Amino acid sequence: MAKKTKAEILTTIADMDAAGEKISVRAVLARLGAGSMSDIAPIVKEYNSTRSLDTAPEKVYSTLSNVADQLWADASMLAKESWNSERLDLHSKLEDLQGELNETQSELELKEATIIQQNDQIAELKSSHSADKTNLMKLIESKSLEADRAIKTAEADKSKAESENTKLKAQLEGAKEQISMLKDMLEKFKPEKNPKNT
Repeated sequence: MAKKTKAEILTTIADMDAAGEKISVRAVLARLGAGSMSDIAPIVKEYNSTRSLDTAPEKVYSTLSNVADQLWADASMLAKESWNSERLDLHSKLEDLQGELNETQSELELKEATIIQQNDQIAELKSSHSADKTNLMKLIESKSLEADRAIKTAEADKSKAESENTKLKAQLEGAKEQISMLKDMLEKFKPEKNPKNT
């Protein structure tokens, strides 16, 4: 049986590989038509090992790319869920605050109407009532104290509502900053485009 050189064996293997044929010792021997399996076997093994190393980076890149895509998808979903939760919570708080403000406004309007009515009564007493001046002054003083208390109560309620509004706005700004930070972190995890292997 004629002995084949390593160059001849490698040329035959390369031709078979280019044609998409399976590279095995028996297949190469059959293609050569002559030669020794003991000569062909180590060359086939060496060729297959080299070929595996050549394709390894592509497989690694593909795996890393898939992992990066999955991480990005999970992070995006987490950010979306977090944002929706924060938005719904803030919306609920804003609705509650708006309800409190409306209630406070109604109370203020009612107290203002009461004060106006009391002032009208005082004015009427001053102009038409002929009761004792001392009793009239006591009544005026009593009504004035009631009016002052009503005003202070209304102002306290208004101040409390404004304080709650300011606090909620601060929470809203804080939530916006957290969401902005989360988006910045997501941008850092976003996979970079790798150039194609040539």
